[in-house]
Amino acid sequence: MKENIVALVILASSVLLLLLALLAWRKSRRSPEQKQAGNDVHAARELFELAVLAVGLDPWENNFITGERTGGEKIFFDLGYKRNEIPPTIDKFYQLVHPDDLPGLKQSLTNHIVGRSTLYTADFRLQDRTGDYHWFSNYGRVVERDPDEKPIRLIGLTLNINDRKKNEEKIKKQNEALQKVNAEKDKFFSIIAHDLKGPFQGFIGLTEMMSEGILEMPKEDIEDIAKTLLFTAKNLYELLENLLNWALIKRGGKRFYAEKIRLKSAADSVISILTHQASQKNHSISNDIDANIDVLADREIVKTIFRNLLSNAIKFTPKGGSIKLASHKDDHGFVQISIQDNGIGMPEEITENLFKINKKVSRPGTEQEPSTGLGLILCKEFIEKHGGKIWVESMPHKGSTFYFTLPSSD
Repeated sequence: MKENIVALVILASSVLLLLLALLAWRKSRRSPEQKQAGNDVHAARELFELAVLAVGLDPWENNFITGERTGGEKIFFDLGYKRNEIPPTIDKFYQLVHPDDLPGLKQSLTNHIVGRSTLYTADFRLQDRTGDYHWFSNYGRVVERDPDEKPIRLIGLTLNINDRKKNEEKIKKQNEALQKVNAEKDKFFSIIAHDLKGPFQGFIGLTEMMSEGILEMPKEDIEDIAKTLLFTAKNLYELLENLLNWALIKRGGKRFYAEKIRLKSAADSVISILTHQASQKNHSISNDIDANIDVLADREIVKTIFRNLLSNAIKFTPKGGSIKLASHKDDHGFVQISIQDNGIGMPEEITENLFKINKKVSRPGTEQEPSTGLGLILCKEFIEKHGGKIWVESMPHKGSTFYFTLPSSD
C-alpha cells in the first residue's frame, strides 16, 4: 500500500514539475501572450490539485526562506479547523504535530535535505480542533535550492491514513490477544504433561512399593513413605486447585463475591493451614498485619492469594528462615500488603518475567519442592480482578518481598 502511494507521489510530483517547466518555456517563447501563459500556469496548478484531491491527497508547499506554508488546506478542514485557523507557517504546523512524532518527522525531512533519501516520507499525528489526534502521511521533495545547495522550496502531498492505522492497531491487539491465549494454552498443557504427571508417577510408585512389601518393611520406612505420600498429595492438591481456579477465570466462570474482610484474620487462617509445612523447615511466620484493617474482596480468593505467596516464601527460604506479613493503607483507597522472607531471593532476569504467562521462570525450592510459577500468575489475575496490583523486590541471597494491594472497605 505504502509503496503504491510513494509511486503515485513521485509520478504526481514529476507531472507537476513537467507541466510547470513546459508552461514556463511556452511563456518565454510567446512573450506577446505572457498574460495567457500565466493563466495556463494557474490552470495547470488547479488541475493538479484537483487530481490529487480526487485520490485523497492534499498538496502543499513549504518555503524555507520565509518559513511560510501554503496549500494543504483539506486536511485541516477535515480536522475541523476554519480557514483562518490553518497554520500559515512551518513552525505553526509543527505545533499541531504530536510531540512523540515530531522528532521523527523532522529527522525524515533532514535525511531528505542532506541527500540520504530521494523522497521525504513521514507518518505522524495531527491534532484536530477538539484536541484529538489523527494519523497522516507526508510525501515530499525539495524542488529548489540556492547556489550553496541549501533548500528553498519543498513541495509535497499529505494522505489521511487514520483508518489504516486504526485497523493496524486493531489487528495488533488481536494478534497480541491470540499470542496470549496460545501462551496460556501452552502453559496449561505443559503443567499437565510435566508438573502434574511427574508427581503422580512418583505417588503411584510409592503406593506400589507399599502394597508389595509393606509386611516386610521396617516401621521407619513405612513412616518415611507415608510422610512423602502426604507431602506429594498436598502439592498435587495445591496444583490442581490452582489449575481449576485458573481454568475458571479463563472461561469467565469464576465469580467474585466482594465483602468486608478482616485482613489479619484471613491471613491467620492460611498460616494455620501451612504451619506443618513451615515447621518442617523450622520457619517462623509473624503476622504483623494491622488488626483493624478491612478490605473489600472475595474471602476465598484472598485466602488463595495468601496461600500461594506464603507457600512460595516457605519453598524458597532455607531451614531456620523467617517470614513476615505487614500492611498499611495508602492514599488511594487501597491497602498494601507485604510478605517478606529472608530466603534465596531472585536475580533480575527472573523478577522481570515472574508474572508473565509466556515466560518460564519456575525453579525448585530449597528442599527441591516442586514449583510451576502458576500460583503467582493466578495471584496476579485475582488481584487485578479486584483493581489492585502485585509486584516484587528481590536480590539473590537476600530474600524477597512480595507486595500487593486490595481495595479498602473504608
